[in-house]
Amino acid sequence: MSRMMKLEELQAELAKVHSLAGNTCVLIEGMTWGGRALNRQIELKRQEVEPLVKLPRALTAENGAKSLLIGEFFELCQISCPECAGEEDYGPCSVCNSQGIISQKVAVQWSTIKDIYAKIVERLTV
Repeated sequence: MSRMMKLEELQAELAKVHSLAGNTCVLIEGMTWGGRALNRQIELKRQEVEPLVKLPRALTAENGAKSLLIGEFFELCQISCPECAGEEDYGPCSVCNSQGIISQKVAVQWSTIKDIYAKIVERLTV
């Protein structure tokens, strides 16, 4: 039972290392049966993971990413009603139902898409 507890502790420590450093190679000197069992568990988990794909390090017009992604992502923004501007004395407004604001679908800016992608590449590079 004590060996199993040590294996669980080792798994927890390796999980901490992985969360801090990503995919790393760990050398276990004097590997015991617990270390071999852990390596086998890690190998089995790797087989369950989706296969990796090659992607460019940056999104550019030159590599075709801009034409593929521009206009693909949107967010809803709250804006003042263009009809009544939220004024109470305007009366019933058919555009915003007298709420004073409407939701408008706006494309995410290309610079924001590139920033998000750059952060993904930075954090997930193997």
